[in-house]
Amino acid sequence: MRRKYLIPALAAVIIAFSFGFRVADLRSNTLGFFCDEASIGYNAYSIAKTGHDEHGVAFPLFFKAFGEYKPPLYIYSAAVSTAMFGKSEFATRLPSALFMSLTMVLAYLLLRQQVSAGAGLIAVAIMAIEPWLNHYSHLAFNLTALPMLLTLSVLLLLHGLNNRHRGALWLSALTFSVAFYTYPPARPFVPLFVLTALWIYREQVMASGWSRMTMFCAIAGLSAVPFVYYLLTIDDFLGRVDYLNVYTSPFAQQYSWSWRKAATLLASLGGIEAQEHPLLTRNLMVLLHYLSYLNPRYLFLSGGDHLIYGTPAFGVLGLHAAPLLALGLISMPWKRDRFDRLLLAWLLLSPIPAALTWESIPHTGRWIIVHPSLDLIAAIGGWRTMQTLRDRHLGRYAAGGFCALIMALGLWHAQRYFSYARHFYPQVSAGWLQYGYREALAQSEQLRRADETVVLLTQGIYYQPYIFALFYSDDDPQRWQNGHHLHAGLEVRSGALEQQHDQKPTLYVVAPFPQVSLADWEQVGVVPYPDGRSDAFGLFRRRAEPSAPAIINPR
Repeated sequence: MRRKYLIPALAAVIIAFSFGFRVADLRSNTLGFFCDEASIGYNAYSIAKTGHDEHGVAFPLFFKAFGEYKPPLYIYSAAVSTAMFGKSEFATRLPSALFMSLTMVLAYLLLRQQVSAGAGLIAVAIMAIEPWLNHYSHLAFNLTALPMLLTLSVLLLLHGLNNRHRGALWLSALTFSVAFYTYPPARPFVPLFVLTALWIYREQVMASGWSRMTMFCAIAGLSAVPFVYYLLTIDDFLGRVDYLNVYTSPFAQQYSWSWRKAATLLASLGGIEAQEHPLLTRNLMVLLHYLSYLNPRYLFLSGGDHLIYGTPAFGVLGLHAAPLLALGLISMPWKRDRFDRLLLAWLLLSPIPAALTWESIPHTGRWIIVHPSLDLIAAIGGWRTMQTLRDRHLGRYAAGGFCALIMALGLWHAQRYFSYARHFYPQVSAGWLQYGYREALAQSEQLRRADETVVLLTQGIYYQPYIFALFYSDDDPQRWQNGHHLHAGLEVRSGALEQQHDQKPTLYVVAPFPQVSLADWEQVGVVPYPDGRSDAFGLFRRRAEPSAPAIINPR
């Protein structure tokens, strides 16, 4: 009886420790607070206080911000945490930590259902020290809910099909639909994946009966109606998608490494000019993008160069998962198991949406839809290897040695990664994550004179300053909703300090820190970067004009 509860207890301890570890430093790690996070946090606060978003729309299905329409799930989740803990970085990021921890719970339950509790425990252990999972559990991004929803959807779908449980089957249609609305790359992936899953389990689908499957399709179809409505009635609803799409963006050719590589490949194959065959070139770009996500270097050594979305010093999975993933992939073709085929389909379909975009490829955020299939495959590989070793001569010793080796590799990886994540990454990523808005605005409140206007003056990577002015203020959200007015005495501008010629008393909060001569300006405050090597923000006043010399009457 005790052994029956040992594995679930160990899994629960790992998950609880992992969740506590992430929650403990949500405010301080990462040190910056990106504009997308501030937008989510402010709209969540606005919903919690007034039931309207920043534009005054009541309980919207999509939130308009920064020229695009953001998915709703994370913002409404953050509205709950904001109502509980107040408007803060912690409350805004808390849903991410919760979503990622729930993904671990659901991954355990899925493997316990389909393989064994032991495989589920291995998956939980892998995910607890995975760079990808830890990284996004500290950032308030819409994408963090997607792995949880996909895992829950698969769990419900397989339970419904294998046990002819209509409630689970219909609920899976609903959770797949919610996943569809959670992050744009899920929009092409979810229909493809669901159709593939139904084909793999076609015998169970036929056994479930047409009435149940008709209801499944009806729920999914009705759930898509609001999306279609937005698509047909809002002209710029897919503006961001068009910008990122390899086939529609004018920037793909100019800025993407894959265009240059595709052009070189075509030229070497037969002197084909990329400019004369743009469709062929862009098709080749998509293929190069797809393969970049399956590159072992990206998976295990360097997970992208983007400091906001990537884990450049580590792979998205980490080196400790490499042997287990290889063992899992090797074992699956021989088993001819439906669940194995479903996981392989999940893995192979997942890069398609991300491959159709051109910016920052490979992009760990857009490939979040693969999670946690890689962990599940790795866990199955580890479990099957241990079972195979146990069945041979001296099997227990061999299985124990294999387990000890994997644990040692995992502990080595965990020590390296968490040291990097806690101490080094927050320092190097601070600028990219727009560090310093909170500190600079707090200083301006202390230094501002009664007759002064505070001007938040930014350019470069410190874009969208208005959202920080809103997030870090105590103004009633209705003030902004009724006319986009900041509180009295605060303005937001874009430009350089030397271009400002205000006649009224003004305190300038400037980012990035000016690199020009400041002879005409008095520096009254500064916000240095966490590493102390340079400054993020400076606070300035114009120096008073020297008074003219008195004219002495010669008489």
